[in-house]
Amino acid sequence: MWANGILNSANAIAILFCVLGNVTANVGFKRMVETANFEPTLANAAALVTNPWAWLGGAGSLLLLGSYLYAIRSMPLGVAYPIATSLGTVAVALAGVLIFSESLRPSNIIGIALVVTGVLLISR
Repeated sequence: MWANGILNSANAIAILFCVLGNVTANVGFKRMVETANFEPTLANAAALVTNPWAWLGGAGSLLLLGSYLYAIRSMPLGVAYPIATSLGTVAVALAGVLIFSESLRPSNIIGIALVVTGVLLISR
């Protein structure tokens, strides 16, 4: 279905890495703010720089950026952006449930289903 269209295998892999980078960045930064002290002092700033969760979040952000740049090289922006951000949103919501024990209300689940439906329509 997608092999001959806009979302060929290389683009699909790039979008997959966008989603992976997005989840990694958000999980890393969430863990960082849970473990770090944000009082504005020089010692706390140094602690943030050495926080492994901050580094994980930064690495995820770089993965997201690099793979997104690759994707928009050969995909229309109006297709790449909504697919990458929508799937990222869904994946981050699921990571919140699986990693942080957050809950999803029925309206959240319906919203996720609508987002996935929208991605399927945009990518055709």
